[in-house]
Amino acid sequence: MMEVWISLTVLWITAGVGGIPAKNGFLPSTRWLSLGQYIAPTNAQKKADGTYSYATDKTAAELYPKIGDREGTNFFDSKAHWMSMLIKGSNPFTIKTSPKIVLSLTLESVDGSNFFDEDKIVANLAALLGVPAEKIKIAKIVSEGRRKKRSGQEFEVEISNPPVEDESGMDDTAVTEMAEELTQASEKLVESVQQGKLGEALEAQVSDVAVEIPEIPPKTPEKLSQDEAERVTGKTYAEKQAEEALASPQGLVAVLIPSAYKLIDKSEEVEMLKEVKVRSKVVTSDGDVVPLLGAGDGTWRAQISVKSGPSKGRLLGTKEVLFTNGFGNLTDVRLSRKGSYKLSLKVSHPKTIAYEIDDLDVEITDQA
Repeated sequence: MMEVWISLTVLWITAGVGGIPAKNGFLPSTRWLSLGQYIAPTNAQKKADGTYSYATDKTAAELYPKIGDREGTNFFDSKAHWMSMLIKGSNPFTIKTSPKIVLSLTLESVDGSNFFDEDKIVANLAALLGVPAEKIKIAKIVSEGRRKKRSGQEFEVEISNPPVEDESGMDDTAVTEMAEELTQASEKLVESVQQGKLGEALEAQVSDVAVEIPEIPPKTPEKLSQDEAERVTGKTYAEKQAEEALASPQGLVAVLIPSAYKLIDKSEEVEMLKEVKVRSKVVTSDGDVVPLLGAGDGTWRAQISVKSGPSKGRLLGTKEVLFTNGFGNLTDVRLSRKGSYKLSLKVSHPKTIAYEIDDLDVEITDQA
C-alpha cells in the first residue's frame, strides 16, 4: 500500500472540497498534507509529546471536510479509498506517495472490558515486527452497523515512515527502500497471525484480521522496442506489469489460518511434451480458501516433482510457482517420455510447512 503526502507545487485545484478517488492503487491512502506546514487530518489529535494520535470513534461522514473549515482540512476514508481536502484560492499542489502497511483487526480483552491502551498496542507491535514505534499509528474504527453485532473493538493500524519535508528525499530509491523495509515487517505480521503469535503479543483475543501489503514501485523500464522486449523476455513490459499486478493481493486481504492443502484438479492423460496442468489450494478448517499465504520473500510456493515413472523420464517447464490468492496452479509442466507417472505436489516454501499431496497419476501418450 502507498501513503500520500501533498505539498504546495504543481496540481491546480479551484476553491472547494476536492475528492480524489483511488484508482489502480494510485491513491490507496493519505495522511500528510502540507501548505508550508503540516496540516493533520481530521481524525488526528496532538498529544503532549508533540506526536499525533489517529484513534477516533467518529464516523467517516463526521470526518469529511466541510466548506467552512480552514484551508487544507483533509481526511482519507480508508474503506472507500477516497481522499477529501479543502482547497481555497489557486494554490498549486503536488502529490507524492510513500509505502505503508495497513492492518485491520478486532481485539477483545481477556477480562472483557475491551479497554485498550493505544501506546501499549503500538509498543507491542513495534517489538513484534521490529519496527520503530514512531512509524506505527492507530485509527480506531467503530462501525455503526457492527457495534451491537460483535464484541470487541475494531482497530485500523497504519505503519509507515514519518512525513518528509524535503521532496528531494522522496526519490524512487528512497521509496523503494521504504517499501522493502515495510515488506519485511509485513512478512512477520502475516506469519505471526497464521502462527497464533499476534494475540500473545497484544495480550488480547484477535479476530477479523486483514492486511494490505506495501507496494514496491516498479523500476523504470529500459527503453526497448516491443520487438526487442519480446525477444528478451517473451513478453512486453506492459504485459509483465499486468501479470505482476494480477498476482499481487489488492487492498485489504483477510489473513486466515491455513489448515489443509487440497488438490483441485489435474490432467489425467496428456501427449508427450504437452502441458500437464495441476491446480491446488490451501484452505482453512472450514474449507475456505486462504487468500494470503505469507508476504514478500515469505510468500508460499507450490512445487511439483516426479515420484515414479519411465526410465529417463524428466519433468520439464515451470516446476515451482508462487501461491496467488490461495491457489498454487502449475500450468507449464511437461513430461519428456511416454508412460505412467506418479507425481508429488508440495508446499516448498516456507520449509517449516509440511503440506504434500502424493500419488498424482498421469498417463503420457505418444504425440499425435
